Amino acid sequence: MNRSLPLLALASVLALTAGCNQAENQNEVARDVAEARQDAAENNAEASRDAAEQIADASQDAGAGSAEAREATAEGQKDIAIAQAEGRHKVAIEGCDALQGDAQKACKDRADAELDAAKADARQSAAATQQQTR
Repeated sequence: MNRSLPLLALASVLALTAGCNQAENQNEVARDVAEARQDAAENNAEASRDAAEQIADASQDAGAGSAEAREATAEGQKDIAIAQAEGRHKVAIEGCDALQGDAQKACKDRADAELDAAKADARQSAAATQQQTR
């Protein structure tokens, strides 16, 4: 009994990790990438509509050239940039599923890093624009 316990534990670990970082078949990847692209396009359009509405509201309330309107524009541009980055990330992650093992992990890590960098850039750009309006 004592000898079989370590073997059972090893078998369990191997069974659990067998599905990790395995490549999906190309048809599934293509379908998932297409869905991610469609979702990204819809999210980008929604972010653009929301930003345009915020800018229009600020412009109507405070005037088109006002600091409030410029801040709303900066915030809207940030939201759009983040939505675009998140869309690219979703597409990239789905594409990474065509790879396996370390290549898949590296692909996903690279996609995550690019998303983080794009979000940081968008936030920094918005903050800089907002500082200029004050």
